[in-house]
Amino acid sequence: MIPSTTVGWIVIGVGTVVLAFATLVGVLVVLVFVGGPSAEAVCGDRVLQAAPSNDRAFDPRWESLDDFLDTGVPDTLDLEEDVVTARARAFLELEHDIDEIVGLVICFFGPEESGGLGEAEVRGSVAIPVLPDVNAKIRGRMDLGGEHPILEITDIGLGSLPGFVTSGVESGIEDAINEALEDVNLRHRYGLEFRDGFARVNGQPR
Repeated sequence: MIPSTTVGWIVIGVGTVVLAFATLVGVLVVLVFVGGPSAEAVCGDRVLQAAPSNDRAFDPRWESLDDFLDTGVPDTLDLEEDVVTARARAFLELEHDIDEIVGLVICFFGPEESGGLGEAEVRGSVAIPVLPDVNAKIRGRMDLGGEHPILEITDIGLGSLPGFVTSGVESGIEDAINEALEDVNLRHRYGLEFRDGFARVNGQPR
């Protein structure tokens, strides 16, 4: 069963991206396994404390938001990077179909211009049998205002592959992720804004 939480949607997207990129390994093996996105649990100058116990803070807060929206009144929820990262890691431990992803880190960055929505960045290492791990990332935004989530990718990285290689497959990967997200039904409508260190969910009753 696909989880109906923001963390679940993000992780499913990351897993799809990482597995799709794995097909490039045979062609660009040297660039893939050398360098690439950082695997450290840091977001800019912020060090995350994503202890396993932190994942307990996510579910009750999200459920409280949805329960309040059920009353017909809008509400807002702020989710910190370390809480979301810990919850995503706990999700991955239970989701064996995408257990190739390790060291997951989720970062939130505010917009460069006033009034923007900011971006989220998800990083992790892909464990490939026999071969070294591959560092990967996806950066973008997600529209939660409709019946299903819609992902907009703004940047993808895999190892040290040059940008022109990853941009060539970006739209295809985005389409594949959004096709998978059609199975996720949103309980309410949510406006999603990213600020440095946290994501703000502006809930509107459906």
